[in-house]
Amino acid sequence: MRLAIAGAQHFHVNEILDSARSVPGLEIVGVADAEGAVRLRIAEKYGIPSFATLDELLQSARPDMIGCFDVPSQRAEIIAACLECGISVLSDKPAAVTEAQLDLIRQAANCAPASYPGGFRPVFSVILSERYNPPVVTMKKVVDSGVLGKIVNFTAFRPHKLRKASRPDWFFRRATYGGILVDMAIHDIDVFQWLTGSKPVEITAYSANHTCPEYPEFEDNGQMLFRAQDGTVGYIKAEWLAPEAHPAHGDCRFFITGTEGSLEVSTEGDLAAKGGKVTLCTHKTPSRNLPLESPSGTLLSDFMQAVANAQAGKNNGAGIFEAIPANAVLDATRAVLAARKAADSGCRVTLQWEGGA
Repeated sequence: MRLAIAGAQHFHVNEILDSARSVPGLEIVGVADAEGAVRLRIAEKYGIPSFATLDELLQSARPDMIGCFDVPSQRAEIIAACLECGISVLSDKPAAVTEAQLDLIRQAANCAPASYPGGFRPVFSVILSERYNPPVVTMKKVVDSGVLGKIVNFTAFRPHKLRKASRPDWFFRRATYGGILVDMAIHDIDVFQWLTGSKPVEITAYSANHTCPEYPEFEDNGQMLFRAQDGTVGYIKAEWLAPEAHPAHGDCRFFITGTEGSLEVSTEGDLAAKGGKVTLCTHKTPSRNLPLESPSGTLLSDFMQAVANAQAGKNNGAGIFEAIPANAVLDATRAVLAARKAADSGCRVTLQWEGGA
Protein backbone atom coordinates (compact mmCIF):
# COMPACT_ATOMS: atom_id res chain seq x y z
CA MET A 1 0.00 0.00 0.00
CA ARG A 2 1.35 3.41 -1.02
CA LEU A 3 0.80 6.54 1.11
CA ALA A 4 1.58 10.10 0.00
CA ILE A 5 1.10 13.45 1.71
CA ALA A 6 -0.77 16.26 -0.05
CA GLY A 7 -0.28 19.40 2.00
CA ALA A 8 2.03 19.39 5.02
CA GLN A 9 1.20 22.68 6.72
CA HIS A 10 -0.02 21.25 10.04
CA PHE A 11 2.34 19.51 12.45
CA HIS A 12 -0.08 16.56 12.66
CA VAL A 13 1.59 15.39 9.44
CA ASN A 14 4.58 14.27 11.52
CA GLU A 15 2.35 12.15 13.75
CA ILE A 16 0.82 10.28 10.82
CA LEU A 17 4.17 9.74 9.11
CA ASP A 18 5.80 8.53 12.32
CA SER A 19 2.91 6.09 12.70
CA ALA A 20 3.17 5.03 9.05
CA ARG A 21 6.77 3.92 9.54
CA SER A 22 5.58 1.16 11.88
CA VAL A 23 2.68 -0.14 9.76
CA PRO A 24 3.67 -3.34 7.91
CA GLY A 25 3.12 -3.16 4.17
CA LEU A 26 2.75 0.63 4.05
CA GLU A 27 5.22 2.62 1.93
CA ILE A 28 5.54 6.42 2.13
CA VAL A 29 6.03 7.52 -1.48
CA GLY A 30 6.07 11.33 -1.53
CA VAL A 31 4.97 14.72 -0.26
CA ALA A 32 3.51 17.71 -2.10
CA ASP A 33 3.15 21.23 -0.76
CA ALA A 34 3.09 24.58 -2.51
CA GLU A 35 5.59 25.97 0.03
CA GLY A 36 9.05 24.74 -0.86
CA ALA A 37 10.55 24.90 2.62
CA VAL A 38 7.67 22.88 4.05
CA ARG A 39 7.82 20.04 1.54
CA LEU A 40 11.62 19.87 1.62
CA ARG A 41 11.65 19.64 5.41
CA ILE A 42 9.25 16.67 5.33
CA ALA A 43 11.06 15.07 2.38
CA GLU A 44 14.42 15.25 4.16
CA LYS A 45 13.08 14.06 7.51
CA TYR A 46 11.37 10.98 6.06
CA GLY A 47 13.59 10.32 3.05
CA ILE A 48 10.83 10.66 0.46
CA PRO A 49 10.46 12.51 -2.88
CA SER A 50 8.91 15.99 -2.86
CA PHE A 51 6.61 17.60 -5.42
CA ALA A 52 5.43 21.16 -5.95
CA THR A 53 1.88 20.27 -7.04
CA LEU A 54 -0.77 17.66 -6.36
CA ASP A 55 -0.83 16.64 -10.02
CA GLU A 56 2.90 15.90 -10.01
CA LEU A 57 2.52 13.87 -6.83
CA LEU A 58 -0.35 11.77 -8.17
CA GLN A 59 1.30 11.15 -11.54
CA SER A 60 4.77 10.29 -10.23
CA ALA A 61 4.15 8.66 -6.84
CA ARG A 62 0.92 6.84 -7.81
CA PRO A 63 -0.39 6.54 -4.23
CA ASP A 64 -3.23 4.33 -3.06
CA MET A 65 -4.03 6.74 -0.25
CA ILE A 66 -3.41 10.39 0.57
CA GLY A 67 -2.88 12.08 3.91
CA CYS A 68 -4.02 15.71 3.69
CA PHE A 69 -2.54 18.22 6.15
CA ASP A 70 -2.72 21.44 4.15
CA VAL A 71 -4.08 24.76 5.40
CA PRO A 72 -7.69 23.94 6.41
CA SER A 73 -9.21 26.14 3.69
CA GLN A 74 -7.21 24.24 1.03
CA ARG A 75 -8.14 20.72 2.08
CA ALA A 76 -11.53 20.31 0.42
CA GLU A 77 -10.23 20.82 -3.12
CA ILE A 78 -7.39 18.36 -2.52
CA ILE A 79 -9.74 15.78 -1.00
CA ALA A 80 -12.28 16.06 -3.82
CA ALA A 81 -9.60 15.89 -6.53
CA CYS A 82 -8.06 12.75 -5.05
CA LEU A 83 -11.39 11.01 -4.50
CA GLU A 84 -12.43 11.76 -8.08
CA CYS A 85 -9.20 10.07 -9.19
CA GLY A 86 -10.14 6.99 -7.17
CA ILE A 87 -7.56 7.65 -4.44
CA SER A 88 -8.56 7.23 -0.79
CA VAL A 89 -8.02 10.18 1.56
CA LEU A 90 -7.37 10.47 5.29
CA SER A 91 -7.50 14.16 6.19
CA ASP A 92 -6.64 16.23 9.20
CA LYS A 93 -9.59 18.03 10.73
CA PRO A 94 -11.40 20.13 9.72
CA ALA A 95 -11.73 18.87 6.15
CA ALA A 96 -13.86 21.89 5.21
CA VAL A 97 -14.27 25.40 6.60
CA THR A 98 -17.31 26.47 4.53
CA GLU A 99 -20.58 24.83 3.57
CA ALA A 100 -19.58 25.01 -0.11
CA GLN A 101 -16.39 23.07 0.65
CA LEU A 102 -18.40 20.52 2.63
CA ASP A 103 -20.75 20.03 -0.32
CA LEU A 104 -17.76 19.56 -2.63
CA ILE A 105 -16.43 16.72 -0.48
CA ARG A 106 -19.85 15.16 0.01
CA GLN A 107 -20.39 14.97 -3.73
CA ALA A 108 -16.94 13.52 -4.41
CA ALA A 109 -17.24 10.94 -1.62
CA ASN A 110 -20.69 9.56 -2.44
CA CYS A 111 -20.72 8.68 -6.13
CA ALA A 112 -21.64 5.18 -7.26
CA PRO A 113 -18.62 2.83 -6.90
CA ALA A 114 -18.53 2.02 -10.62
CA SER A 115 -18.19 5.70 -11.53
CA TYR A 116 -14.69 5.98 -10.02
CA PRO A 117 -11.58 5.18 -12.14
CA GLY A 118 -10.76 1.99 -10.24
CA GLY A 119 -14.31 0.70 -10.27
CA PHE A 120 -14.64 1.08 -6.49
CA ARG A 121 -15.48 4.00 -4.23
CA PRO A 122 -12.33 5.26 -2.47
CA VAL A 123 -12.32 5.59 1.30
CA PHE A 124 -12.62 9.04 2.87
CA SER A 125 -12.25 9.89 6.53
CA VAL A 126 -10.88 12.48 8.93
CA ILE A 127 -8.54 11.97 11.87
CA LEU A 128 -11.12 12.26 14.64
CA SER A 129 -8.71 10.49 16.92
CA GLU A 130 -10.78 10.53 20.10
CA ARG A 131 -12.44 7.36 18.81
CA TYR A 132 -9.07 5.67 19.33
CA ASN A 133 -8.37 7.19 22.75
CA PRO A 134 -8.64 4.49 25.48
CA PRO A 135 -10.71 6.59 27.94
CA VAL A 136 -13.14 7.47 25.14
CA VAL A 137 -13.25 3.87 23.92
CA THR A 138 -14.11 2.92 27.52
CA MET A 139 -16.80 5.61 27.66
CA LYS A 140 -18.36 4.24 24.47
CA LYS A 141 -18.45 0.72 25.95
CA VAL A 142 -20.15 1.98 29.12
CA VAL A 143 -22.79 3.93 27.20
CA ASP A 144 -23.45 0.97 24.89
CA SER A 145 -23.92 -1.32 27.89
CA GLY A 146 -26.98 0.66 28.97
CA VAL A 147 -25.82 0.97 32.58
CA LEU A 148 -26.34 4.76 32.45
CA GLY A 149 -29.91 4.42 31.20
CA LYS A 150 -31.10 7.04 28.74
CA ILE A 151 -28.46 9.71 28.13
CA VAL A 152 -29.80 13.08 29.25
CA ASN A 153 -26.77 15.38 29.16
CA PHE A 154 -23.36 15.43 27.45
CA THR A 155 -20.64 17.92 28.43
CA ALA A 156 -17.16 18.22 26.91
CA PHE A 157 -14.24 20.49 27.81
CA ARG A 158 -11.40 20.87 25.28
CA PRO A 159 -8.67 23.27 26.49
CA HIS A 160 -5.45 23.35 24.46
CA LYS A 161 -2.25 25.37 24.73
CA LEU A 162 -2.01 28.21 22.21
CA ARG A 163 1.79 28.40 21.92
CA LYS A 164 1.31 31.53 19.88
CA ALA A 165 4.89 31.94 18.68
CA SER A 166 4.84 28.51 17.03
CA ARG A 167 1.68 29.11 14.99
CA PRO A 168 1.71 30.11 11.30
CA ASP A 169 -0.14 33.18 10.09
CA TRP A 170 -2.98 31.16 8.54
CA PHE A 171 -3.89 29.85 11.99
CA PHE A 172 -5.06 33.31 13.05
CA ARG A 173 -7.23 34.04 9.97
CA ARG A 174 -10.88 33.02 9.82
CA ALA A 175 -10.83 32.39 6.07
CA THR A 176 -7.94 29.93 6.28
CA TYR A 177 -8.36 28.43 9.77
CA GLY A 178 -12.14 28.30 10.03
CA GLY A 179 -12.51 29.31 13.67
CA ILE A 180 -12.21 27.53 16.99
CA LEU A 181 -15.58 25.75 16.90
CA VAL A 182 -14.91 24.31 13.45
CA ASP A 183 -11.40 23.19 14.32
CA MET A 184 -11.75 21.93 17.89
CA ALA A 185 -15.40 21.26 18.74
CA ILE A 186 -15.65 18.82 15.83
CA HIS A 187 -13.94 16.21 18.04
CA ASP A 188 -16.63 16.50 20.68
CA ILE A 189 -19.60 16.64 18.31
CA ASP A 190 -18.24 13.50 16.69
CA VAL A 191 -17.91 11.77 20.07
CA PHE A 192 -21.46 12.81 20.99
CA GLN A 193 -22.91 11.47 17.74
CA TRP A 194 -20.86 8.27 18.11
CA LEU A 195 -22.12 7.70 21.65
CA THR A 196 -25.78 8.52 21.12
CA GLY A 197 -26.50 8.03 17.42
CA SER A 198 -28.26 11.40 17.58
CA LYS A 199 -27.44 14.73 15.91
CA PRO A 200 -27.89 18.37 16.95
CA VAL A 201 -31.09 20.04 15.76
CA GLU A 202 -30.84 23.33 17.69
CA ILE A 203 -27.56 25.11 18.38
CA THR A 204 -26.64 28.26 20.29
CA ALA A 205 -22.99 29.25 20.36
CA TYR A 206 -20.53 31.96 21.37
CA SER A 207 -16.90 32.71 20.61
CA ALA A 208 -14.47 35.43 21.65
CA ASN A 209 -10.85 36.57 21.64
CA HIS A 210 -9.28 37.64 24.94
CA THR A 211 -5.57 37.05 24.39
CA CYS A 212 -4.70 37.94 20.78
CA PRO A 213 -5.79 41.53 20.06
CA GLU A 214 -3.26 41.70 17.23
CA TYR A 215 -5.33 39.03 15.46
CA PRO A 216 -8.92 40.35 15.59
CA GLU A 217 -10.30 37.45 13.50
CA PHE A 218 -8.95 34.83 15.90
CA GLU A 219 -11.01 33.19 18.63
CA ASP A 220 -9.29 31.79 21.70
CA ASN A 221 -12.48 30.34 23.15
CA GLY A 222 -15.83 29.04 21.97
CA GLN A 223 -18.87 27.39 23.51
CA MET A 224 -21.87 25.64 22.01
CA LEU A 225 -25.11 24.48 23.61
CA PHE A 226 -27.32 22.15 21.61
CA ARG A 227 -30.40 19.95 21.71
CA ALA A 228 -30.22 16.70 19.78
CA GLN A 229 -32.79 14.65 17.88
CA ASP A 230 -33.37 12.36 20.86
CA GLY A 231 -33.80 15.24 23.32
CA THR A 232 -30.30 14.97 24.79
CA VAL A 233 -28.77 18.35 25.66
CA GLY A 234 -25.07 18.93 25.05
CA TYR A 235 -22.53 21.59 25.99
CA ILE A 236 -19.05 21.88 24.48
CA LYS A 237 -16.33 24.31 25.59
CA ALA A 238 -13.22 24.67 23.41
CA GLU A 239 -10.37 27.06 24.15
CA TRP A 240 -6.79 27.98 23.41
CA LEU A 241 -6.34 28.98 27.05
CA ALA A 242 -4.79 25.89 28.67
CA PRO A 243 -1.93 26.95 30.98
CA GLU A 244 1.48 26.66 29.35
CA ALA A 245 2.80 24.96 32.50
CA HIS A 246 0.29 22.11 32.25
CA PRO A 247 2.09 18.80 31.60
CA ALA A 248 -0.06 17.96 28.55
CA HIS A 249 -1.03 19.96 25.46
CA GLY A 250 -4.65 19.76 26.61
CA ASP A 251 -6.76 18.59 29.53
CA CYS A 252 -9.88 17.22 27.85
CA ARG A 253 -12.86 16.02 29.88
CA PHE A 254 -16.26 14.46 29.26
CA PHE A 255 -19.24 14.29 31.62
CA ILE A 256 -22.20 12.04 30.78
CA THR A 257 -25.45 12.05 32.77
CA GLY A 258 -28.05 9.35 32.26
CA THR A 259 -31.29 8.39 33.96
CA GLU A 260 -29.50 5.58 35.84
CA GLY A 261 -26.03 6.98 36.48
CA SER A 262 -23.19 9.28 35.49
CA LEU A 263 -19.73 9.01 33.94
CA GLU A 264 -16.73 11.32 34.25
CA VAL A 265 -13.85 10.95 31.79
CA SER A 266 -10.40 12.52 31.75
CA THR A 267 -8.30 11.83 28.67
CA GLU A 268 -5.01 13.26 29.97
CA GLY A 269 -5.05 15.59 26.98
CA ASP A 270 -2.69 13.81 24.60
CA LEU A 271 -3.58 10.62 22.75
CA ALA A 272 0.04 9.49 22.90
CA ALA A 273 0.03 9.73 26.70
CA LYS A 274 -2.08 6.54 26.97
CA GLY A 275 -3.41 7.80 30.31
CA GLY A 276 -6.72 9.04 31.56
CA LYS A 277 -9.44 8.03 33.98
CA VAL A 278 -13.05 6.90 33.68
CA THR A 279 -15.25 7.11 36.80
CA LEU A 280 -18.69 5.48 36.87
CA CYS A 281 -21.42 5.98 39.47
CA THR A 282 -24.97 4.60 39.30
CA HIS A 283 -28.02 4.48 41.55
CA LYS A 284 -26.95 0.99 42.62
CA THR A 285 -23.15 1.26 42.78
CA PRO A 286 -20.87 3.94 44.28
CA SER A 287 -18.21 5.75 42.27
CA ARG A 288 -15.43 3.55 40.94
CA ASN A 289 -12.66 3.91 38.40
CA LEU A 290 -12.93 1.55 35.45
CA PRO A 291 -10.06 -0.21 33.68
CA LEU A 292 -9.31 1.44 30.36
CA GLU A 293 -10.25 -0.34 27.16
CA SER A 294 -7.84 -0.18 24.21
CA PRO A 295 -8.96 0.08 20.58
CA SER A 296 -8.59 -3.11 18.60
CA GLY A 297 -6.18 -1.49 16.12
CA THR A 298 -4.61 1.83 15.19
CA LEU A 299 -6.35 4.50 13.16
CA LEU A 300 -3.87 4.33 10.30
CA SER A 301 -3.67 0.53 10.07
CA ASP A 302 -7.48 0.26 10.21
CA PHE A 303 -7.82 2.90 7.49
CA MET A 304 -5.30 1.04 5.33
CA GLN A 305 -7.32 -2.16 5.75
CA ALA A 306 -10.47 -0.31 4.69
CA VAL A 307 -8.67 0.85 1.53
CA ALA A 308 -7.52 -2.71 0.83
CA ASN A 309 -11.10 -3.96 1.29
CA ALA A 310 -12.41 -1.36 -1.18
CA GLN A 311 -9.75 -2.26 -3.74
CA ALA A 312 -10.68 -5.94 -3.35
CA GLY A 313 -14.33 -5.18 -4.10
CA LYS A 314 -15.66 -5.84 -0.61
CA ASN A 315 -18.84 -3.99 0.46
CA ASN A 316 -19.82 -4.02 -3.22
CA GLY A 317 -16.88 -1.76 -3.98
CA ALA A 318 -18.01 0.96 -1.59
CA GLY A 319 -15.08 2.24 0.44
CA ILE A 320 -16.20 2.01 4.07
CA PHE A 321 -14.09 2.91 7.11
CA GLU A 322 -16.30 1.61 9.89
CA ALA A 323 -14.26 3.17 12.71
CA ILE A 324 -14.81 6.75 11.44
CA PRO A 325 -17.32 6.62 8.55
CA ALA A 326 -17.35 9.35 5.92
CA ASN A 327 -20.95 10.31 6.63
CA ALA A 328 -20.18 10.70 10.34
CA VAL A 329 -17.33 13.06 9.43
CA LEU A 330 -19.55 15.07 7.09
CA ASP A 331 -22.36 15.30 9.65
CA ALA A 332 -20.00 16.46 12.40
CA THR A 333 -18.54 19.08 10.06
CA ARG A 334 -22.00 20.34 9.20
CA ALA A 335 -22.84 20.66 12.90
CA VAL A 336 -19.76 22.73 13.78
CA LEU A 337 -20.25 24.99 10.75
CA ALA A 338 -23.77 25.60 12.07
CA ALA A 339 -22.32 26.35 15.51
CA ARG A 340 -19.97 28.94 14.00
CA LYS A 341 -22.94 30.50 12.21
CA ALA A 342 -24.82 30.66 15.51
CA ALA A 343 -21.88 32.34 17.23
CA ASP A 344 -21.40 34.85 14.41
CA SER A 345 -25.08 35.77 14.18
CA GLY A 346 -25.98 35.65 17.85
CA CYS A 347 -29.02 33.60 16.86
CA ARG A 348 -30.06 30.01 17.43
CA VAL A 349 -29.50 27.83 14.37
CA THR A 350 -31.72 24.84 13.56
CA LEU A 351 -30.69 21.83 11.50
CA GLN A 352 -32.79 19.33 9.58
CA TRP A 353 -31.34 15.89 8.93
CA GLU A 354 -32.33 13.25 6.45
CA GLY A 355 -35.10 11.22 8.07
CA GLY A 356 -36.30 14.24 10.07
CA ALA A 357 -35.43 15.74 13.44
